[in-house]
Amino acid sequence: VNQTACSGTSVSFTTTVTGTGLSYQWRKGNTNLTNTGNVSGALTNTLTINPAVIADSASNYYLVDSGTCSPNDTSNLVSLKINTLPVITLEPVNQTACSGTSVSFTTTVTGTGLSFQWRKGNTNLTNTGNVTGALTNTLTINPAVISDTASNYYLVVSGTCTPNDTSNVVSLKINSLPIISLEPENQTACSGTSVSFNTIASGSGLTYQWRKGSTNLTNTGNISGVLTNALTFNYISTSDSSSSYNVIVSGTCLPADTSKYVSLVVNEIPIAVATSVYPVATGDTIFLFADTVIGAIYAWKGPNNFSSSLQRPIILSAASLNSGSYILHVTKNACSSLGDTTEVMVMTVLKIHVDLSVIKTASSIFPFKGKNMVFTIVATNNSDNDANGVKVTEKLNSGFTYISSNVTAGTFNPITGEWNIGTLAKGKSEIMTITVLVNRTGIYKNSVTITGNESDTLTTNNISSSDPSPTDFLIPEGFSPNGDGINDLFVIRGILNYPNNSLEIYNRWGGKVYKCAPYKNTWDGTNEMEGVGGHELPSGTYFYLLNLGDDSTVLKGTIYLTR
Repeated sequence: VNQTACSGTSVSFTTTVTGTGLSYQWRKGNTNLTNTGNVSGALTNTLTINPAVIADSASNYYLVDSGTCSPNDTSNLVSLKINTLPVITLEPVNQTACSGTSVSFTTTVTGTGLSFQWRKGNTNLTNTGNVTGALTNTLTINPAVISDTASNYYLVVSGTCTPNDTSNVVSLKINSLPIISLEPENQTACSGTSVSFNTIASGSGLTYQWRKGSTNLTNTGNISGVLTNALTFNYISTSDSSSSYNVIVSGTCLPADTSKYVSLVVNEIPIAVATSVYPVATGDTIFLFADTVIGAIYAWKGPNNFSSSLQRPIILSAASLNSGSYILHVTKNACSSLGDTTEVMVMTVLKIHVDLSVIKTASSIFPFKGKNMVFTIVATNNSDNDANGVKVTEKLNSGFTYISSNVTAGTFNPITGEWNIGTLAKGKSEIMTITVLVNRTGIYKNSVTITGNESDTLTTNNISSSDPSPTDFLIPEGFSPNGDGINDLFVIRGILNYPNNSLEIYNRWGGKVYKCAPYKNTWDGTNEMEGVGGHELPSGTYFYLLNLGDDSTVLKGTIYLTR
């Protein structure tokens, strides 16, 4: 009869034969079988194949039996079907996926009558939730979530024949999306201090990029931590102020997460400038002066437990116990200045009254940053008495660097900032000029005070301030009006601070090709004067005359136009 067996097992075809002088020959098709290899009983009534293999499968086995008498007898044709064991020929491999995406474990399996069962540890998986293919050779998890993470996924394959085959144990790692769980907050700080923006994020393989608007920040100057969760500014200045700081958090998985925009408000530390009339006669009034800082709080401390929150406090009927150092602190927007000290000496003197005044002016209201400018200080004795021990205190703030000075009388010490005039005759004035470099950053407001030995009858004119507004002025050496959107216009940085300016452009032969008053950074290299060349000027060197309209020297130079 037909036989079915598993590969590797024993199988037999058996017959019962009657007759005299019998002999047997098993055949496979037209081929006589012999007792070789896995075949035995080829010349008996029972053919045995052990172990049976795929190559033994056939549908044409039969027996020819002979005897003393003829004819021979031939059995029916019978078949042998060999079922193979379940064998995993392609093992699953470890998988890594992003949360929310689809991931699969795939195998290739051979065998007869196969059935599949994916397992996670000791638990049989079923086609529920996000799992499909649990009973196939490919297991799919869609969408994959963090709870699907495991190191013990494997496949058990069953078939008609035993034993079962089990795959390698493989892992599934789920990477999570970058998510900002703690947003940065708005910050307010005093200039010169440190401040940080902080954020907390979760996710796989996180990287950070802090930005100012759409510009990526780098770890340069006073900025650090631009590639971490904490952005730090050391010694901040007003240039760091912005309402558009944000951080992009990227990870192994997309999309990246972007924080909200936050602001950094930088308040300047006010400058405390304390002065007084020195010396003071016994019984006279002590006048203390502080430079005006709009919106500030003043705090004075001095001898004899003196304290005051006034900008310009007075002490009536001065006595010797009022002599000493008076310290001033100025606070604005929660930012406090360093202390400044002024000395007061109360002494018994013959009461001679004078009226000293001082006026400070600047050579320009809008000086150029990086250039020199000149302050002029005029000290005057408006009274009918000579003034003695006259001193003008000039404290240059951080926006300026001292270059040189010139005085009509006395001496000036640039380190202490004191111009010692000495005796200033009645009705006379003395003048000091100070040449300074205008720094790129700093405090530009400056005050001077005048004091003398005698009692001053009018103190409101003993202090004078100058508050220029430096501009970042720059005339470029060239531009390229070629229509590429880059450097297409002749742009003079800071020109808009000079509304009365006028600009003229000449070619190399002295022909005027452009004129504008006021100039507003709009010249694109075209000839706007009749009778000189064509409309579009060729590449080359041109000459400019720029009058700022503020009585300063006309600026002259060259510019190279390239296309």
